[in-house]
Amino acid sequence: MLVSDQGKRFGRIITVIMAAIMGVIMAVAAIFVNHLPFAPGVLLKNIVISFLVALVIGLIVPHKQLGDRLAAKCGLKPESLGFKLVSNLVPSLIINTANTCIISGVNILPNPGIPQQLRMGIWGSSILGGWPIMFVVSYIASYFAQIIAVKCAMKICPPPKGGPAGRGAGAGKKPR
Repeated sequence: MLVSDQGKRFGRIITVIMAAIMGVIMAVAAIFVNHLPFAPGVLLKNIVISFLVALVIGLIVPHKQLGDRLAAKCGLKPESLGFKLVSNLVPSLIINTANTCIISGVNILPNPGIPQQLRMGIWGSSILGGWPIMFVVSYIASYFAQIIAVKCAMKICPPPKGGPAGRGAGAGKKPR
C-alpha cells in the first residue's frame, strides 16, 4: 500500500517534533553522562547535534517500521502497550547509538584540554560507559516524546484516513 502525500507529511512532522524533543533531552543527558560543564555553548552544541542526528536518521532509516515488524514478530497486538514498548526498542537502539558516538566524539576528539594521544581511548570509554545510560534515557524519553509528537502533528496536519502509522485512528476501540 502506498502512503499518501498527506501521510508522508504527517510522518515527517512527527519526525521533526520527535527530533526536537529528543535533541534537548539527549543533549542534557550527554552533558551529565560525559561529565561536561553545563554551559550554554556546550548545551546548544549538543542540542543541535542531537537534533540533526535524530532528524537525519528519522528521515532516512525506516526505524519505526522496523520496530513495528519486530513487535509483530513477537506476536503483540498493534495497539497494546507491549507492542509499543517492543516497537520502541529499534528506534532507540539506532538513534541512541548514533547520538552517543557522535556527541561523545564531538565533545572529546577536538578538546584541547585532553592530550591528543588519549582522546581516542577516552572517546571509546565514553561510548562504552555512556551508551547503556543514554539508551535507558532515550528509550523512556522517546516513548513519551512520540505521544507528544503525534498529538502536536495531529493539530498541525491531521493524519490521512486510516490514522497514524496506517492503523485506524480508533483501531481496537469500540464505537460509542
